[in-house]
Amino acid sequence: MPIVLKLVGKPLYSICLDLPEHGFSSHLTPGIPYHFMDLLSSIRRATTLLGWDRFHIIGHSLGGLLGYYFAASYPKMVEKLIVIDAVSFKMYPFQYQLNFTRGSGNEILASEKKEQERNGNLPTYTFETELNKIAQSRGTKMTDIGLKTLASRNIQPSEGFENSYYFTIDHRLKFMNFPILYHEDAIQIMKQVKCQVLVIAGNACLGSKKE
Repeated sequence: MPIVLKLVGKPLYSICLDLPEHGFSSHLTPGIPYHFMDLLSSIRRATTLLGWDRFHIIGHSLGGLLGYYFAASYPKMVEKLIVIDAVSFKMYPFQYQLNFTRGSGNEILASEKKEQERNGNLPTYTFETELNKIAQSRGTKMTDIGLKTLASRNIQPSEGFENSYYFTIDHRLKFMNFPILYHEDAIQIMKQVKCQVLVIAGNACLGSKKE
């Protein structure tokens, strides 16, 4: 992980987790939605299996938010937290919460119906088309190296076909259930983070504003 060497200046033993529904990790059973807090327990399970009781966390976007929650939940375990392009939690006005919940539920049902109609046949694309789809989904410009790195963990070749690939990521990720917080809730969670925190935000990341 080159970014580790740049941030700490020396080699460290590091692992990169494929969270549930990401990369090569298994997907949940159809009909079961993904919950943010379940991903938090996946990190705890991994560190338990590794026998780690003190470590650093580097997280980008969703991984950064998980890093905040983990450091707040297990303050004695996290020595340093590095968060990339993730500054705060999802916060919605009260009147929007029910709309969000209803819309998410409807989208999950529509997605599952589409999967059933495919009868297990995943859509396939050329490698170049897959890279283009990844680039469009990010919302910000990425380097060719970055795109190919993401592709290496999110697409697989379709057996028996030349230059034919399918996405391994679970599309239910788009409808993940996040904790709905008020500003006061987010502040209280942040106050429980006792370790050193480094926040890195790109000048072209999602949600950034041009001065």
